[in-house]
Amino acid sequence: MPSPDTLDYTPAGWPYLTEGHYMDLIDDYTAALADKLENSDADVAAAINASTQASAAAAQAEAAAAQAAAATAPGPWRDDVAWLNGWQTYTGSYLFRWRQTPIGVQLSGLITGGTTNAAIFTLPVGPTQRIVTAALCYSGSYGYQMRRLDALPGGTVTVEHGDATWIALDNIIIPT
Repeated sequence: MPSPDTLDYTPAGWPYLTEGHYMDLIDDYTAALADKLENSDADVAAAINASTQASAAAAQAEAAAAQAAAATAPGPWRDDVAWLNGWQTYTGSYLFRWRQTPIGVQLSGLITGGTTNAAIFTLPVGPTQRIVTAALCYSGSYGYQMRRLDALPGGTVTVEHGDATWIALDNIIIPT
């Protein structure tokens, strides 16, 4: 058992009180602990600062990666369009849907039942200028044909010329 006038130290140099010497050495212990803390403050502060900076940098990198992924990932598929002139989604596994992508609105599925040379639907998001593209159509009278599809700045999409039992809109992208 150490004498009451000495402190015990850990291998790292931190003082500690042994059982039975608490009251006798409390002043020495407090002074030794304060001295150790004072001498190691710079090391502790540097370690805390480095840890804080590393945590902040990791959080910033994680946020930037999430933001970049969100900016390049297409949005969820949706089916909320305002149908016009008798047009509607085709039934079965070819349901119409759309989604916002980084380059525009992507269409998918089949539509049926409406009047040609008229508006089909209005998307919630439209192009900044008229976009003209083509879509595959099928008609019992004419078989498979291509039809002109126009997307207007207000989001209205029209089909031109002839009759169509259905129109395929898969992978049509309307730049927005």
